[in-house]
Amino acid sequence: MQSRERKLLAVSAVLFISMAGLLGAQRLIDWQKSLERQERNVELQEIEAEALLAEAPLWETRSEWMDAMQPKAANALEANRELDYLVNQAKEAGLTVDSQQLQEPVKTEWYYQTGATLVVRGKLPSVFRWMYGMLSPTEFRIVPFIKVTPDKDDPAQVMVAVQFWRRYAPEFTQGQ
Repeated sequence: MQSRERKLLAVSAVLFISMAGLLGAQRLIDWQKSLERQERNVELQEIEAEALLAEAPLWETRSEWMDAMQPKAANALEANRELDYLVNQAKEAGLTVDSQQLQEPVKTEWYYQTGATLVVRGKLPSVFRWMYGMLSPTEFRIVPFIKVTPDKDDPAQVMVAVQFWRRYAPEFTQGQ
């Protein structure tokens, strides 16, 4: 081998080693960044877990309240009597019930939900007083939809389409 060839070989080897070193260093830097991201995620998860553990007594108290207060239905038929109750209460409040419809029941791990949609007619204060009376926290009723429109025939009255949901304990006290 001539000296020029040796020099060229040495320069090539130095360039190859330098490139390999740069590529290796780049991979190490990427790996370090990945580890730092993972470390930050673990730290955030730890902070979140500590916050949740600090709230545990509050949620245990709420769970106990739910177990004690959530209404329990004997069976699905009893739960569906919710519509009759709503209609009777509306009539006692002096409202006219124009239409009524049961909603499809929903069963989840946490509750059994029945629902009813009513269209009632009456004076605005009477309608809202009736609705407010139906929404006691211990009754576990929810109003996910309400539409209030003035009555075309009698401007002193309103027509209200309202949907009520009631959530019972997930298990019935008797068999279905």
